[in-house]
Amino acid sequence: MTEQTTSSLEKKPTRRFRKRTFKRLPPPALAVKPLWEAASEEDKKRAHRQGTTILQLWLGKVTKQQAMAELELPSLRLWQLSQQALSGMLAGLLKQPRTRVKGGAMPTLPEDDPRILRKKIAALEKELATVNRINEVLQMLPGNREKVVSSPKEAKAKRPATKRTSKHGSPRVAATGDRELAAPAPPQVG
Repeated sequence: MTEQTTSSLEKKPTRRFRKRTFKRLPPPALAVKPLWEAASEEDKKRAHRQGTTILQLWLGKVTKQQAMAELELPSLRLWQLSQQALSGMLAGLLKQPRTRVKGGAMPTLPEDDPRILRKKIAALEKELATVNRINEVLQMLPGNREKVVSSPKEAKAKRPATKRTSKHGSPRVAATGDRELAAPAPPQVG
């Protein structure tokens, strides 16, 4: 009986529901307004002229030959532009996805991407902490303890050590000996 109860406990419970997995969505396309603002004036004028001509062609105001002559394009390219304009209009009428960045386009340069910049900052902070720790260890070494100056003011305040040497060898004896030589000799009684 104990064998049956232990074997029933060893069985792993099975999952009743399917595990939810989330697929990564492709990045949203650039919004129309920033795309229009990024274009040059010449490109804006050309796009406006092509758009009005294609609309006139769709409405039957001009023929295909007149549109080709006005835009100076071959028949195949006019048809491609017409299809591209229709696709853009239909895509513009769809419900647009919300972007994470409010009020503008997503950054296109990797240098401007906040995620990459955060990773770079974290790596640099880690490197700085390592270097600071190494400096602390090096300062604690016995050979460097005497050399470490706590502040630059103390280094400036210290006078250079000058030793006065004379024939006596000791700086103190040399100083007193110099004074005796410089002082007038006391009068001798005798």
